Order: sequence, then structure tokens, then C-alpha cells
Amino acid sequence: MKSWQHFDYEESNDVATVTFSRPERLNSLTFDVYADIRDLTDSLRRREDLRVLVIRGRGRGFCSGGDVDEIIAELLKMGTRDVYEFARMTGACVRNLREIAPTVLPSTLGAMRVRGITDKFVAWTRGYREGVALTHGYGHPRLQKSGPSPVPTYVSQLTALASEAKARGGRWASLDPATRRAVLDAAFAKAGVRSLPPRPIGQHVVADLMAFYFRSSEANDDCYHALINREVCRPIAITTRKPEPLR
Repeated sequence: MKSWQHFDYEESNDVATVTFSRPERLNSLTFDVYADIRDLTDSLRRREDLRVLVIRGRGRGFCSGGDVDEIIAELLKMGTRDVYEFARMTGACVRNLREIAPTVLPSTLGAMRVRGITDKFVAWTRGYREGVALTHGYGHPRLQKSGPSPVPTYVSQLTALASEAKARGGRWASLDPATRRAVLDAAFAKAGVRSLPPRPIGQHVVADLMAFYFRSSEANDDCYHALINREVCRPIAITTRKPEPLR
């Protein structure tokens, strides 16, 4: 079993576990971590003896996202080629999500709206903040707050889906609909997704994309537009007859 330098890795039976191990930095990501996650997930797709990949963080925070000093600051110093290579690595995940989106979002939205919804979801992940007050139950004093950033898990899951598509003969868009659904069903089962989440909660990136749209006011408006449309809505016959005169 290969030893990974930038996170802890272990295997037990059919479960592989990655543990981010920089608790003093809230397990923030570096270029090396990104690269190792990419290489690890690519290698795991050829392992028939492993069924589950668990990603966790050591200490009080799962992962705070990209390291301010080791990623953001370094990007400002990089040349065009180096920035391009990093953008290519993360951009591949966005491209994969755009390819997957038409499988789980309504085709009636059209290609442009599906891509627009996907890009809004990506923008939401970039603006994600940990510890933001969400909601609490009526009469219940416990306040719910947003958890650690789901982005590292999303990256791993999208890489795994791309690897699965490649193992089946090509890119996601080249797979037939039945195969796409089968791959997603298996991914949801591994992630423990049993129903549409109430909002994006970090279980699986594709399920969270679905929740991002289907739980939105935009989706409600689309449903109302489909059901109450002046082009198809017609008055019932009794409302078109002139009432009898009063006697």
C-alpha cells in the first residue's frame, strides 16, 4: 500500500480512509494535497477490493478550504503556466459537474439554464462560510450552524465519478442514460443518500446540486408556471354562460 505524504491514509477490509492531518491549520488544503487527492482517487477506481472512501479531518475542523498562505498567496506569485495548471485541476471538477447536471436536472429547463444553475451552485461553494447560523426548531434553543466546507469531499466525489465514467468507456456525456443513473445510484448509496436533502448538506455533490435547485424558489416558480399557464389554462364551461336573470 502506497504511503501518502500530505494526509494520513489507511485501509481496513473494503474501506479506505483519508484523514487530513493539519489540525493547527484547520486542515486547510495545499497544492500538494489537491494533487495527492487527485492521484489517489484515480488509483482507487482500479481497486475492486475497496468499496468506500471516507474523508475526514483531524481536530476540531474537517477542512477550512484552500490555505490562505500556501494557495491564495502563492497563486498571486505564480506565472501564467502554473496558475493554468492549478485551474485545470480544479476546472476539471467543474466541467465534470456540468456534464453530470443534465442527468439529474429537468430537461425542460434547457441546456443554458441547466448550466446556469450548475454555475450558481459552484459560486455557492466558493462563497461557503463555516459556522454561519442556519436555523433552529421552534421552541428549541439549539442553533444549527453551517459545518466545514464540503468542497474537498465534492472534489473527491467528482473525480471518482469521472474515473468511473472512464472505466466504462469514456467521458460522462458518452454514457447512455441507464448507465449514468446506475453510477449515480451506486455513488448515492455509498454516500448514504436515501432521499433529496433539505438543502446542500455535504453528503454527495450531485445530491447537493439537486437540492440546490429543487429546494429553491426558482424551482417552485417553474412548477407553478407549468401548472398555471395562461396558454393551457382554460375556464370551466359554467363560467362562460351568462347567468339567468333574477325574478
